Amino acid sequence: MIRKKASVVGLTCALAALVLSSALAGAGPIRIATGASTGVDGYLDIAPDEYGSWAVPFAGGEGPNDDHFNPVDHDLAQAAFTSGFFLFDPPTRRELLSDNADWQGVFAADSSLNREVTAENVASDTNDDGVDDTLTSSFRVFREGSVELAFDLTQTVSSDGAGVAIIEQVYIITNNGTGAISFTLVRAYDGDLVWEGDFGDDEAGTTTNSGGGDRHVFQQEPTAPGVTAVTLSSPTGGAYYGGKHGVEPAGGPPAYAFGTDVQVWEAYGIPESWRNHIAGVGYDTDGLSGPLPPGATDPTDAFMGMDFEIALGPGESTTLSVSHTYGATPSDEEPCEGDANGDGTVDPLDSGFVLARFGCEVGVGDPDCDTADQNGDGEVDPLDSGFVLARFGPCE
Repeated sequence: MIRKKASVVGLTCALAALVLSSALAGAGPIRIATGASTGVDGYLDIAPDEYGSWAVPFAGGEGPNDDHFNPVDHDLAQAAFTSGFFLFDPPTRRELLSDNADWQGVFAADSSLNREVTAENVASDTNDDGVDDTLTSSFRVFREGSVELAFDLTQTVSSDGAGVAIIEQVYIITNNGTGAISFTLVRAYDGDLVWEGDFGDDEAGTTTNSGGGDRHVFQQEPTAPGVTAVTLSSPTGGAYYGGKHGVEPAGGPPAYAFGTDVQVWEAYGIPESWRNHIAGVGYDTDGLSGPLPPGATDPTDAFMGMDFEIALGPGESTTLSVSHTYGATPSDEEPCEGDANGDGTVDPLDSGFVLARFGCEVGVGDPDCDTADQNGDGEVDPLDSGFVLARFGPCE
């Protein structure tokens, strides 16, 4: 999925002539965004396909299946080189969940599983700001007589009002086949962050193992941590990895390399030696890979991924949620109750924040309504003011 830069050079000119699958033929991607103004900190504009993948067009491939993000104090730029799913039904069956033309030149020769879009992307404006922020679509992965998986996908982009944007993807997966199936979905997310240099300076990390919260990995610029960062997370994510080109995990080969998508593809999932490992840090250990691999003098590329093991009986369904956060890395600290404006203390400013949003409903109109709804009942009312007043004082 994460077709690396050095691998792009080897793609032939014939790749440019590849035709998109019939599901998207003649239809350009639908873009969703956090708002109308590209100059707003935290603005995110993104064009995922019906499978939930996106990428910068390269080697003559079709576009624009890409993203553009405007972090705090930086200029708008593309953040992710690629993002999308592989589906593996080991030991011999697999499928790339993407309509990106470039990727088809690398992976389409494998025909052990099939896929097709059953409902094209439909965009909607869920917060009534005049800009589409949500896409819904459906697709299936199948093999005649053995596999029939139906996927309903909702993709929503939002901003938390603090220079941070999030695209959340919710997949409802149903086994419409006659037999049970166990399979693996590997989400690959290759951020190319260039606000503080080039993509070789990026570092990968996790704080997953220090406490509660979603499983996650992130990439960031070492000179602007958090602000220029992208995070991949899920409440159900099992294994993760964060790689730096040329680093071999302590658990053994293969070493991380350009073309990690091919390594994952050939291993039918994340190689065992990569699981829960951050390059240069270790297994199930919090930390950062650093801008350089151990012993290196030149920067190298970083990349990350997460896998999900799924088992479904005939007729069974499951829901998988994946989030991509732009402009922040996860905090290990529990949020301070009542601190509506996030300044580390509960005081009249928080009361004012809540009062200014009296009558709003979560998910309708004001994106700050969710924060102002301190008691979590879906609306902002005097109960939320009382919640804040009862907690006046510094956060501990």
